Amino acid sequence: MVYNHLKDYKNALKYHKKALEIAKARDDVQMKSIAYANMGGDYQSLKEYNLALDCAYEALRLRKVRGSGLEISRSYNELATTLLAMLSNNQLRKNMTKEEMLDSALMYSEKALPLAQKFGDKYGQTYILYSLGKIYHIKEEYAKAIRYYEHSAELAKELGGHLEIKQVGRDLANLKAKKGDYQSAFYWLNEFVDAKDSLYNEEKARELTRMDMQYQFEKEKAIESAIHQQELESQQAIADADKNRQLLIIVAI
Repeated sequence: MVYNHLKDYKNALKYHKKALEIAKARDDVQMKSIAYANMGGDYQSLKEYNLALDCAYEALRLRKVRGSGLEISRSYNELATTLLAMLSNNQLRKNMTKEEMLDSALMYSEKALPLAQKFGDKYGQTYILYSLGKIYHIKEEYAKAIRYYEHSAELAKELGGHLEIKQVGRDLANLKAKKGDYQSAFYWLNEFVDAKDSLYNEEKARELTRMDMQYQFEKEKAIESAIHQQELESQQAIADADKNRQLLIIVAI
């Protein structure tokens, strides 16, 4: 989780792979599903979308065997967001057209939403509603897109999610302007800018945390190295003293 917070996804992936190895050795279905879900998130952040989808599919399969409705909802949402990320980056899943990917993303989002609502997962609902808005935005069904975007924004504000407000605010500003509702477009543009500024401040704080962690790590390594060197010198001094003692005994004899 520390590496994810610091956006060091390569190291996060390395540790999540280790977690998967441990889960497989224990034959722990739930632990395997969590590891696959985490790896899927890492691959998506690294823009390795096909690998992200493979992990998300496997996480869903395992969660259907032994998982809660909430976990299954999150897997459906992970599949939808990964498919949308692929489309946003002009990538297609093997043997799937753009339309098929959109339809799949819609299907997964519609399965995810009622489960998230049932278990009171407002954070998950924010992302699912945003995904539904994005799907209808791409389909050019703007009235539906705005309705889902606004519902997502309402929850994001309630939760204080700057990242979520930033992304939905940008899209709402664009759609409102396209429909000629410039007053609302200006409002959502301001929401987008405010959220972006807040995220910038959070990013600076994250960078300072990363630098402090690196400093602490290097300091601990230096201390360990100094202690190790001191131990070696002590061992050498003891060995030299023993050698000198043995020489004195030989001379005395």
